[in-house]
Amino acid sequence: AARSRKRKGCHRSCGQACARADACCACACCAVCSATSPHSPIVPVFLPHMRFLNYAVSGARLAPHTDLSRVDHSGSGLRSTHTFLLYMTDCAKGGETALLKDLKKSGAPALAKVDPRRGRLFLFPHACPHEGMEVVSAPKVLLRGEAILQF
Repeated sequence: AARSRKRKGCHRSCGQACARADACCACACCAVCSATSPHSPIVPVFLPHMRFLNYAVSGARLAPHTDLSRVDHSGSGLRSTHTFLLYMTDCAKGGETALLKDLKKSGAPALAKVDPRRGRLFLFPHACPHEGMEVVSAPKVLLRGEAILQF
């Protein structure tokens, strides 16, 4: 069986080319690959309370922010550590989720942008500043929820 090679610029095992941001925003694609690898000691727990977000009209956006954690009331009592976004529709133009260095520098360029593509799962730490860029090609529909990842 062919083995995929690690791409230059990746600081973990997923092979995706990425630039490492600061510690709270370390490559989210790598977090997904690490957490879902059959050899990973990380067992993600997805909390049952999830919600749909529907940006039905062009011009909709979400201002820069960080996410709050939720408590797992199904037994463990642990607090969530990561947010996941599962994109339900393609957005041909606009609607990217932009990872930011911090919330203090208004207008600073994004560290990375994730295009909304149907079926794409994006996982990132709650503490990572981010924003929903303006939707140009509506609708943008996604499922949002929380996960617990213990490294």
